[in-house]
Amino acid sequence: MDEVLTLDWIKKVWSRRPGAILKKKSMLVLDSFHCHRMPTIKAQLKEDNTDLLIIPGGLTRLLQPLDVTVNKPMKDALCQCWNQWLTSDDHTFTAGGRMRQPTLNF
Repeated sequence: MDEVLTLDWIKKVWSRRPGAILKKKSMLVLDSFHCHRMPTIKAQLKEDNTDLLIIPGGLTRLLQPLDVTVNKPMKDALCQCWNQWLTSDDHTFTAGGRMRQPTLNF
């Protein structure tokens, strides 16, 4: 992620969520990643009537428990499955010649 992608996400996703068109007051909670704190990001959110809350570094595990207990283990398992499939010799193809994607066994 960088400034351009963050602004793109704000304009294409955040600014189109329910209530955004009416510029209803809202709050967006982000981590302390440097581009989340850039003046352009803050200005765009202000224009969208959004208060920005930044989670201080080191507190994600306390303030975003799903990131730690669900998302991280799922991403780790997905990465492990992908790496196993990628390094295996068992690459099969569909009738159309496309490589079959791995079966995920969590």
